[in-house]
Parts: sequence; C-alpha cells; structure tokens
Amino acid sequence: DNNAETREILIKKAIEGDIDSCEEEKLEIFGAIKQPFWMLVKTSIQVEGSRELEIMVGTLIELLDQQLKNYCDNMETQRNDNQEEGPKCDWNEYEQTKEYLIKVDEIIQESLFKEANDKAKLDAVLGFVEIQTMLDKRVKKLFEDQLVCPQEASIIKKQYMVKLNKCMAQFMNKNTQFSKMNRIQRISCTKEMRNTMEERVNKLLQLELDDTFKQLDTEIPDFLTEAGEDGPITDIDLPADQQGVTRPG
Repeated sequence: DNNAETREILIKKAIEGDIDSCEEEKLEIFGAIKQPFWMLVKTSIQVEGSRELEIMVGTLIELLDQQLKNYCDNMETQRNDNQEEGPKCDWNEYEQTKEYLIKVDEIIQESLFKEANDKAKLDAVLGFVEIQTMLDKRVKKLFEDQLVCPQEASIIKKQYMVKLNKCMAQFMNKNTQFSKMNRIQRISCTKEMRNTMEERVNKLLQLELDDTFKQLDTEIPDFLTEAGEDGPITDIDLPADQQGVTRPG
C-alpha cells in the first residue's frame, strides 16, 4: 500500500531526522502517481462504460513508464548528482554567523557599553582582532572546500571584513579620544556591523524555513490536506456497496 509506506517513511524522517536516497525517491514517485491512481479509482466507480476507464488506464501506464525511465534508466546519473551535492550552504553560514554575533555582543556589552577607559578600548580592539581571526579562518576553510559556498565567502569579504576594518581603524586611530566618546559614539560602528550580521542571519533562517516548508509540501499526502481539487477523500466519495475500497488511514 503506497499510502502506508509513505506514512512509514515520513514517520521515520520525523523521528530520525533523515532518510536514505531510496526512501527519498519513493516519496517522489508516490507523490507523482498518487493523484492519478485516485482518479482511476473514482473513474471506475462513477463512470458507466469502459472507454473513459481505458483512457485513464492508458494514461497511468504512460506515467508509470515515464517514472521508470526517470529513476531507473538514469540511476547512475542521479547517484553522481547526489554525490556531487555540496553542503547546506545556508545553514552552515547561519551557524557560523551566529558565532560572530556572540563575539560582537560580548565586545559591545563588556567593552563599549560600560566605562570608557584605556582598558575597555584595548579589550574592544582585541575583540575585533579575534573576530578578524574567525573570519579569516572561515574564508580559508571555504576556499579549501573548493568554494562550494561562494556567497558566504563574498559576504564575509565584502561586508563583514569591510565594516570590521572600519571599526578597528576608528579605535586604533591615535587621534581618537576614546575616553571622551559618549556611549552612542563608542557603540555605533560595532552596532552597524552587528546589524549587518543579524540581517543576514534572519535572511538565512527564512531561506531555511522556506526550504523546509517546500519539502513538507511535497511530502504530506494530499488526502491529509484540503489542497487537492476534490479535497480530502471522505466516506461520501465511496459507495457503501464497494467493500473493496477503503479510506486511507
């Protein structure tokens, strides 16, 4: 029973967090053929004569043949494509950027928000140096991985590093009198950098959520939703004398 196997795979994915490529393909195939099968069932129940039923059966056979070619004739190609899939760039970047934000918040709270003195200024500069080291290491790692996530590297170099260098230059300038700066002046540059990182984090999280919802849209059986043209199957769709036809559980 395709519906039962679909539910088993979805339950496994919900519990274990992942499924293998074979189960992913089963979900895709079941999703593609489910609606045509239900149309065939309803046609066999509601339509008198065999002509329309023959057309439905012929169409279903063509669909199954197409799925067979897609998933069997090109199996080796699909394996190669799966092997060549890169990491989840958005999620990895999200986790990395959260680490930068933790350090930026530490600088703001421990060095820039409190008393303005030489120690606070030094601590802030040392914090900036630590962030610079984190960014350098990340860019190096991205290039070592053959730059499979080029957008992350570009954002680090063109946005984060530019703003970080601006803040470092401000506090390392001999003409800057840190002790005479008010709190807003001390924090403004670092806050600007933080806002840039936070905006990126929010965008990455939204992308990840959108991707998750798209997967759910393709994985939830139609009979569990109101999305189908005829709505979910109900008892009224099935004549009482058709004992061989049961509702999906």
